[in-house]
Amino acid sequence: MVDVSVIVPGYRHWEWNKLIESTKESLEGLSFEIIFVGPDSGDAAISENITFIKDFGAPGRCLQRGAVEAKGKYLTWACDDGVFTKGSLKRAAEYLDLKNNNKLALAFNYYEGGDIRVYDFFRPRYHADQQMPGIKEEYRTSAMFMCTTDYYKELGGLDCRFEHVNFNIHDFMFRVFNDGGEVEVFMEA
Repeated sequence: MVDVSVIVPGYRHWEWNKLIESTKESLEGLSFEIIFVGPDSGDAAISENITFIKDFGAPGRCLQRGAVEAKGKYLTWACDDGVFTKGSLKRAAEYLDLKNNNKLALAFNYYEGGDIRVYDFFRPRYHADQQMPGIKEEYRTSAMFMCTTDYYKELGGLDCRFEHVNFNIHDFMFRVFNDGGEVEVFMEA
């Protein structure tokens, strides 16, 4: 078992080496695997802990395919042109260890497009001032989170009937709540 599995649906294999390096920096020594799922691996640096699954599906399907193979204690994902900040995945995993709550999905900072200069745009937030009647106060959702791989699989992972990845990820968040779990925004990652 490794500490963290990172699933990456993608077709921009020319961006993968940058993602691999940012993942290593974000884990600061924790063991990991990266599972790329897409139509072509190109010349990406595939190795013992970096694997490729050939698939022609939408991102949600690719995430699900990778999750089936995941061996990490924790599971998260990234877009193929994304980057993690230094130490972010390590802090998230350590926080999950500290909380010791198998039913916790932890939202954290992450950047798509490979540009961390837009830091505030991708910062997870909760907009209480925009809350409308009928939405439970404790509901949170995030397109980017980490949880235990076992809990992800216990809930059935993503519902691939939703073609767009944000729909099936948000559906997963609501299933976490319906199961008595919680989604926490973790600003330290």
